[in-house]
Amino acid sequence: MAHEIGSRSRPLFLLPLVAATGIFLGLELSTEPVDQVSNRPVPTAREQSRHPSMSRWRLLLSTQLCTLFVGCAGVSSSEGGRQSSAASGETSGIVGASGASAPSSASTVATSGATSSVAETSGGGVGTTGASGSGSTATGGAGNATGSQNTGSSDSGPSAAEGGSSGAGVDASRPDGSVPGASTCAGVISKFCDDFEHQAAGLPPIGDFSVGATAGAIVVDTTKAYSGTQAVHLTTAKPGATSMLQFGKQFPFNDLHGRAMFYLTRIPTAGIHWDIVYSYSQNNEQWEIGGMYGKFIFVVDPPDHGLTSIAFPTGKWFCLQWEFQYGGAGVDNTFVARMDNTVLDKGQFTGVDPSGQKWNAGPWRSLNVGWTGYGSSDVDMEMWIDDLAFGDQPVACPAPKN
Repeated sequence: MAHEIGSRSRPLFLLPLVAATGIFLGLELSTEPVDQVSNRPVPTAREQSRHPSMSRWRLLLSTQLCTLFVGCAGVSSSEGGRQSSAASGETSGIVGASGASAPSSASTVATSGATSSVAETSGGGVGTTGASGSGSTATGGAGNATGSQNTGSSDSGPSAAEGGSSGAGVDASRPDGSVPGASTCAGVISKFCDDFEHQAAGLPPIGDFSVGATAGAIVVDTTKAYSGTQAVHLTTAKPGATSMLQFGKQFPFNDLHGRAMFYLTRIPTAGIHWDIVYSYSQNNEQWEIGGMYGKFIFVVDPPDHGLTSIAFPTGKWFCLQWEFQYGGAGVDNTFVARMDNTVLDKGQFTGVDPSGQKWNAGPWRSLNVGWTGYGSSDVDMEMWIDDLAFGDQPVACPAPKN
């Protein structure tokens, strides 16, 4: 197409030259002396001395030379235009057909005075109007063009659906390969799991639970997190008030497995009992994991019986796992408490505990995670909770933090 368009435009280009030649010849003939009798041009003395009919031969020779000049000029213009259109049109057309960007942000192709600018874009190159030169110009389109564009108008590159790059909507990868908001929940079989990455920082967490706390006592923040960048931050000034995430929609079921990461800055030194995890059965038996006298304590109530275990950690993250299993009518129940994948002292038994106390239970109807005290705390409580999950199957601790 570029070759045909270039050749068709050349006759128009030569018309002024042909017209000028005819006018020149006409003027020359009209100014020569004319014999009044024969109505023929009268040769000059110089011409008569060289040849009696020199004027006629000069006219014929000039006409032939002009004709030959016109023909040569046409061939030259045709060839020049063909080269220009091939160079500028085909070269730019290749860029347009491929939809690829130029090596630099603004590359210029110039041949026989014809230029084509190619601007770099995310989807493909964009052709712009070429400047006229000695030959005709033809600039190819870009993106989905085929190289036959000759107007120099720009054309858009391929869309994302056609193989172009959209440049948006691509989530950054996470270390474990999971999507944001599920870094420690990927592959976890549970009735609830949240690492709080998708929650709004500075606000109370939301989900299939209720927040049982005074205003501002439980919020999501970025000051300390075990995984990702966010965790639930819990604060309560002494003497302390209940601040719990309360779950009930996932129940009832018989075998309750759970895990969570905890970080406590300090714990009460006074002789009060406090809990960070507890559940109620449909028979109103309460099983608890908390602390007293600076140590872990496990409690069943009624009859408000407790077992004291090892020192309760502060100033570091630890993983707490628990299993509260109701075995069914006439079947012994099981209690398990682990820290960092290790069973705590007196933290695993079925039927009766190490002190000989039987733990009664029923199908579980609720779970509470946070902090509550049975008495007055002598310190302001502050703690973080992260990577909380529970269900009716064992839930492993998150991978150790690097």
